[in-house]
Amino acid sequence: MEGAGAAAAIDQAGSQGIPTRFMMIRGISDLPRAKGVNKGRKERDAWKAYASNAAAAFVMGWIAEGAPLAAARRGDSQRAQKKQSV
Repeated sequence: MEGAGAAAAIDQAGSQGIPTRFMMIRGISDLPRAKGVNKGRKERDAWKAYASNAAAAFVMGWIAEGAPLAAARRGDSQRAQKKQSV
């Protein structure tokens, strides 16, 4: 559902000539509900935490590598890091 709303907003911005880039990263934690009251709740809650942590770890790694920067800026960032390590 969130992706559909974001896609509609990006499409609308594009139709108005506004260039927009977008990437959605989600922690998917859909587990079927077990039959019975509160059955499987602990497992679902644990999986939600795992899924959100995995998505956050991906984003942190992605940012650490400089991937969100434009190609020209990415090279500048890498050169700056090399200068700092010397």
